[in-house]
Order: sequence, then structure tokens, then C-alpha cells
Amino acid sequence: MLLGRAKDNNASAALGPMIRLFDAGFTLEDVRRAELSLTITGRNGFELAASGTVGAISRDPRHQ
Repeated sequence: MLLGRAKDNNASAALGPMIRLFDAGFTLEDVRRAELSLTITGRNGFELAASGTVGAISRDPRHQ
């Protein structure tokens, strides 16, 4: 379970909940190529935006 690990690693976070079943049209390679985007907007006008692919994460999705 990723949530437990996210609590133990600096700069890590778990996002969810989400369930996606694999089939002939959606494989583990599709997960690795998936792009995530996040925008944080503060009340004081602060804004931070970033994006990246799941495959760039240090832990491979196969082992989660």
C-alpha cells in the first residue's frame, strides 16, 4: 500500500483513491506513461504548478 510508504518518505505523497483495471487496451506501460499534473494555489496569491510521468517515480508501479 503506497499510503503507508508515503508517510515514511520525505517529499512523498499518496494520491487517490483510484482503481483502474488492466485489460488488452490498458497495460502497465500505459500507467508508466501517464502524466500527472498538480497545481497548488495559496490564499496569498502563491501558486506552484508541476507535472511529470508516473514512470519518473523512483518506485516502479509494478511493485506497489
